[in-house]
Amino acid sequence: MPTNFGFTVDLDKRTCTCLEFQKLGLPCRHAIAAASCRNMQYTMFVCKHHLKETWAETVRGIILPVPDPKDVEVLAEILMVDLYSPTTKRTKGRPGIKRKLSAGEIPVRLWC
Repeated sequence: MPTNFGFTVDLDKRTCTCLEFQKLGLPCRHAIAAASCRNMQYTMFVCKHHLKETWAETVRGIILPVPDPKDVEVLAEILMVDLYSPTTKRTKGRPGIKRKLSAGEIPVRLWC
């Protein structure tokens, strides 16, 4: 919903009519321009989910290495399960490039 002058930014509500500011939680280029016009740092408008402290908190715990597959014990019942190949067969040759029309779409032929 752009106006005749571009996009409308509300720095207090952290919104912009381009909707990038709301969706990403990061200031869009319009918000950055509006903040710089008012001599404000645009980093003040970054959502808390994108901050270094938040990311550091998510990886603070102990991360165990992936075990060696030889060391993992698998139940005998699972080892006895027979796995069958798929019942469908792939068609030979290169797949077609024509896309499937969705419901309600009418094919249009263009003549030159």
